[in-house]
Amino acid sequence: MSSAAADLLVKHMIAQQSKAFFGYGPKGRATALLQDRFAVFATELEGPGLMAALAADPFGRLAMRHINRLYVQATAEPLRRVAAERFGLTLGTVESDIDFDARLSLGIAVADRPLPTAPADAPAPAPLAEAVASALGTPADVRLGPALLIAWAGAPSGIVPPDGGDPGETCAFLRDWHTFRVGLGERLKAAGKAGGLHPRGTFAALAGTGLIVGLLLH
Repeated sequence: MSSAAADLLVKHMIAQQSKAFFGYGPKGRATALLQDRFAVFATELEGPGLMAALAADPFGRLAMRHINRLYVQATAEPLRRVAAERFGLTLGTVESDIDFDARLSLGIAVADRPLPTAPADAPAPAPLAEAVASALGTPADVRLGPALLIAWAGAPSGIVPPDGGDPGETCAFLRDWHTFRVGLGERLKAAGKAGGLHPRGTFAALAGTGLIVGLLLH
């Protein structure tokens, strides 16, 4: 399958899942960024007035993160099934994020091997890797390709997703994650710019016992 065909398939698949969950598909411009084992689906935050109202309200932003978590729970298995049936891939991580500064809703998936036709990445230059690790505050495996900068690191201490449906635990997690995420996004953009990159946005997701973060480069 060509890169263009894979891009269209991913966009169509996400649009179907979004419509099934929200009642409508992506309203803004959508971009599928494929690189090595990673797929990042970026959608501009446009849609009903409710979305704008939530994004403008501090608690609304936490609600949007919670809605994204529910969306992932509802759509992860269909995405894994399509990846297995159409590409022979196993998706380990399927997560979502929001970059409020860039006004992007982001889906993140990590496969067990490189995606078909996706460009490869390589270890980031040492100064850039060091700047990203400094932004994270911990050692990280940093890789760079034409579409994405990706960094793997240990999960932030004290931020633990809730196991059950306790509202207090969920709110505490969302608050702590949002605070961490906003600060991290600012530091990542600064590190990327210092390294000569031109980031369009940032993303972060808990992946198993670790953290995956990155910059969207176009």
